[in-house]
Amino acid sequence: MNTRELVDSLYVVNRRLASVLGDGTSEWSADLQDQAEHAIAGDVYRSPSGVWTRINFDGVDWNANDTVNPAHIIMVLRRFHMLGPLVAGYRATGHERYAQAARRYIDAFLRDHPPVDDWSPVPGDGETQYDVRVGAWLEALGQLRLSATFDEDFMALMIRAVLANMRYLSNHVFPDRNIRFLHGEVLLLTGLRLAGLPEAAAWLDQGRGILNDAVRRQVLADGAHMEATPGYHGCVLYSIRPLWRLARAFPELGLQVPTERVAAMDDYQLAATRPDGGGISLHDSGYVPAVIQPNSSVLDARSAFRREAGLPDRLPKTCAWFPHASQVFIREDWTASSPYLTFDAATRRSYHWQPCRNSITLFAHGRALLVDPGYTFETAEFPRYGHRTAHHNTVNFNGWDQSQSQVALRVSEAAGYTMVEGLYGGGYWPWANHSHGSGAFGEHHRTLLWIHRRFGVVLDHIHHTCVEGRKPTIESCWQFSEGPAECDVVTRQVVTRHAQGNLLMTFPVVLAGTTMALYEGERNPMRGWLPVEWGRTCNPAPMVRLAAHAYDPWHGDMASFLIPFAGSQPAAVVTSGTGPDAINDARRAGCLRLDSAIGESDRIVWTRRLGHAINRQHGLSTDASLVHLRLDASGAVAGGLMVDGTYCAFEGKDITARLTGVDRLDASHPQST
Repeated sequence: MNTRELVDSLYVVNRRLASVLGDGTSEWSADLQDQAEHAIAGDVYRSPSGVWTRINFDGVDWNANDTVNPAHIIMVLRRFHMLGPLVAGYRATGHERYAQAARRYIDAFLRDHPPVDDWSPVPGDGETQYDVRVGAWLEALGQLRLSATFDEDFMALMIRAVLANMRYLSNHVFPDRNIRFLHGEVLLLTGLRLAGLPEAAAWLDQGRGILNDAVRRQVLADGAHMEATPGYHGCVLYSIRPLWRLARAFPELGLQVPTERVAAMDDYQLAATRPDGGGISLHDSGYVPAVIQPNSSVLDARSAFRREAGLPDRLPKTCAWFPHASQVFIREDWTASSPYLTFDAATRRSYHWQPCRNSITLFAHGRALLVDPGYTFETAEFPRYGHRTAHHNTVNFNGWDQSQSQVALRVSEAAGYTMVEGLYGGGYWPWANHSHGSGAFGEHHRTLLWIHRRFGVVLDHIHHTCVEGRKPTIESCWQFSEGPAECDVVTRQVVTRHAQGNLLMTFPVVLAGTTMALYEGERNPMRGWLPVEWGRTCNPAPMVRLAAHAYDPWHGDMASFLIPFAGSQPAAVVTSGTGPDAINDARRAGCLRLDSAIGESDRIVWTRRLGHAINRQHGLSTDASLVHLRLDASGAVAGGLMVDGTYCAFEGKDITARLTGVDRLDASHPQST
């Protein structure tokens, strides 16, 4: 088969694939035309501020050293993102200027990277550049094959380059995570597209085996991808949906992509999406601004798949617990205004993990309020920020990192309440590679009690065994979204001052000797930043840090209120409390109060780690380990919650029937929602 016949066959296969997967070339539009015109001029990347990066065709810096965002622009250049708008322009208009520009980019690359027999990726080209490039070139080649600019000699040179890339890929398939999905996909599709080549059948067979293994091994039983990173889960979901369609349309390919696996992945993606449609920056996911234009793209994609698969188009539960991923996503309904919280305790299974066990984020009233920083690159101006335990909404010792050890996670639900508990016990370590150096044993038990439509309570217990001279500094950090915040260290409260959606956070119970400070854009050490453009630059954002220096007792407790509000001023409330005894054997329960200006009150009484009964304390007589009471202005019990209890009396009156009950000790409690 000569080059022309091979490319004509490629076009036929591309159309066959498009009939199942959708058109690989976007419909011509004003935005695509603008991108194509810039591409003709050499502009390859538009920053969020609208500034274009232009390359010099006579001497392309493929490492993008002097650009606005080298790591991102390397991907744009070496994956040939500019071909999409140019191919769309040629297909829509037939103008050779679009084909000429496409050839100019490919010519420049092949000039600097000739397809020699022993070709291998140069630095910056490995793992996820050269393989993606193959698909971009073959899609473009099918569309541009009739252009006078793409003569047979040039098309033959492109095929030789694809062969060189594929021969290397076939011998260097990545062993795991989303990159393995990508490699299997490239092998399978290239084997289909270039069926006239002798190697094509082997590529197709290899790709099929890799993809079947990846679907079976990497998609956890709860539907989360093994990395438990929403951004990269989305990458795999973007690949696995087309594979499912190929498996149904062409059973002869031998692809094994169970419908229920894809549906479960859709459920995770939806759970890990804010009510306004924005992504969340858990682990190495890109940070999304606190306020965006609401959209339903993730929900719409899930609904479309379920209709296509013949599944009922119903929404999952609002509390989504993924026990294999060790993550919980809480919302109260499916409207864009619903409160939304995440509780993360994910196990490290890949590079894209960050040590942020027991970390909490919060979205309410249309705005992200407590956030994770997400994925970053390292630059001279901004050292890689966001990947340390101290950069997340959790507890650390000495600013050190958590290890990779597993976390015990438990979820309990009752009408009007969601409660999550995480127990991390892997210690804290001074180096960034998770458990290196001379660290310290430490445990952190965190309980998040979310009282629907009202507020949240966070109960923290820490335990260490450090001897004299090595007593740790216990830090509790809270990263707020971009925007103004006021911190009152006397009353120990923080209030945000956004135009929409705000948070009052109070800290009524702290460790002895705790100091409190607000940081924003601090350099030494780095505190109070949120990455922009995947971390090429960072914007200042308020972070609150509570620190107990050289904390001596082996046990300690903290308690915080999270009170979101819609307007410019929070409700007039006063919070107060006492924690459980520092001495573990005393068994004294802690007690929190939230008192309103109109006389109504909330009380939360709990035992350390919810580990035993309250008994007779704080006006209660109960075998519960946690009780929430809602008192009206007269002091009467208007409702509440009883955890692990069978009876409860308050001030001598039996109130058991007035309380919602949840039994977290019952082994029959469902392990997943």
